[in-house]
Amino acid sequence: ATGSTGRPRFAVEPFHIARYPVTVAQWRAFLDAADGYKELIGKPYGVPPATQRGRDNQPAVSVSWIEAAAYCEWLGAALGHPVRLPTEWEWQQAATGGDRKKDYPWGEWQEGRANSLHSRLGRAIAVGLYPDGASAHGVLDLAGNVWDWCLNKSKSPEDPTEDSNTPRVVRGGSWSGGIHRVECTIRSSDHPENRNLRKGFRLLRVSPIPA
Repeated sequence: ATGSTGRPRFAVEPFHIARYPVTVAQWRAFLDAADGYKELIGKPYGVPPATQRGRDNQPAVSVSWIEAAAYCEWLGAALGHPVRLPTEWEWQQAATGGDRKKDYPWGEWQEGRANSLHSRLGRAIAVGLYPDGASAHGVLDLAGNVWDWCLNKSKSPEDPTEDSNTPRVVRGGSWSGGIHRVECTIRSSDHPENRNLRKGFRLLRVSPIPA
C-alpha cells in the first residue's frame, strides 16, 4: 500500500530484534566455526574475512550484506529457528515504535544520545554506550555508530529475496554522519558485496507468538 505522502507502507508482524549490532566477538564465533565462514563464504566466494580492528564489544564492520546474510543462516541453524536481517520497515518500527513524529529513536535531537559526527569521536565505539539513545522498545545504537544492513532491495523495497547483484538498504547512519544523517527516516544503500568501515548489522527473528 502507499501512504498519503506517496511513500510505500508495509504491515509489520511481531518480531524480536537484537538490542545491539553484532559485535566483533560474536562475528569471530562465525569465523571460528567449522560450519561457519569458511563453508558459507570462503569456499563459494573465495574471499577471506576482513580484519576486525575493533575491540570485542565494538560492532563488527567491513561485513558485506552477503556475509551478514550468511551469518544469519549459520546462527539460525545453530539455534534451531530462523534468524535474518531486518527489513527496513521492521527496522523503522524498532526505531520509532510506529510514531512518525520521532526524528530519532528517543524523540527530538539531544546531545549525548548517539555516536554521530557531532560526537567528534571519529570512529565506531562499543555498543550500548548511549543508553539515553534507546528506542521505546529498548533497542540501542539505532542512530549513529554504524549503519545496519537491511534485508530488502533499495529500488524495490517490497522485495526481500536474496541475490548478490542488487543494492540493499542500510539504515541508521554512522559515526561519520551529521545529525540529519542519523535520523530515523534516513536510508542509503550499497552493493551486497561491498564492505565498509561504517556498516555493520543486527539480527532479527520473527516472533513465535501467534497473532
